[in-house]
Amino acid sequence: MTAVPPAYEGGPERLLVAEGNPFVVNPSNHSPSMWTGGVDLIDEDKCTTIFPIGLEQIEGKVVNTVECHPSGFCFFSVWKFYDDSLPLMGNDCLWWCRVNAVSDPTTCTDYGRMTDETGHSICHEDGKGAVHGFVVGKDDATDPNTFDFFLLYTGKGTFDAGESSIWKLKVTVSRIPGGKGAVKTLSREPWATDLWKKSVQKPHDVGVDHGWIDDDGKYMWIGTFRAHNNGVHMVDYELESWCIQSMELQTCFQVNIRTLLAYQDMVHGVNLVLFLQLPPAKSLAHNFRAEKAQWYC
Repeated sequence: MTAVPPAYEGGPERLLVAEGNPFVVNPSNHSPSMWTGGVDLIDEDKCTTIFPIGLEQIEGKVVNTVECHPSGFCFFSVWKFYDDSLPLMGNDCLWWCRVNAVSDPTTCTDYGRMTDETGHSICHEDGKGAVHGFVVGKDDATDPNTFDFFLLYTGKGTFDAGESSIWKLKVTVSRIPGGKGAVKTLSREPWATDLWKKSVQKPHDVGVDHGWIDDDGKYMWIGTFRAHNNGVHMVDYELESWCIQSMELQTCFQVNIRTLLAYQDMVHGVNLVLFLQLPPAKSLAHNFRAEKAQWYC
């Protein structure tokens, strides 16, 4: 989710929330529904779906991450954890949306799939996965409509083997009269390869999840969820060096004699906030231990 300014002076802050249900059916308590998800603007009175629009809104899309850029463009990643194993409705792709107003994004006036530098849609690829999380990076020094854009690819919804990679894009956006927009990828290169290529050995995988750039822009914090390198990692923005594994989650949950894994589902905050994704259980006896690692750079 991403914060949106209040609708009026003194009002509560609003949120753009990525919603998704890869299982389609929402049982609810008394009013079951069928919808895979989308992006909603949530305020104190209502929820307004801004993506997808038109006929695609009937089906919905399983949205994982939402971030916006001050230029008036927002970005959404569509990612179903079973896409590699059980491809069903729709492909997992990265989308852009030109909002009607960045301070009051109540609708997408234009939207489309993101493309790479060759013009191909940024969607799921066998052996690579799809964009799970992403981070809107720093603006170009000479053009506020051009900026860094980091893609966190994840393939396969497993907690050991799979695919992971991180790519740094240079993206430029254009506002076209009539509410139209254009988004172009100028370049693409692998980024922070030590983390996803060297920190674990195949057939295991690190499982990159979500990222967050701290306020001074010096480091990106990246969460990983797979068992052999489950934790939060700090990467130097300019040098791409994997500097520190700040917290390694050594977690063992005993539920009906089974050992289950807990992992951080999102990284964000003024300092560092971990949102742990825990397995549901009626009775949960656990022994949780988080170990701080030492600096490496």
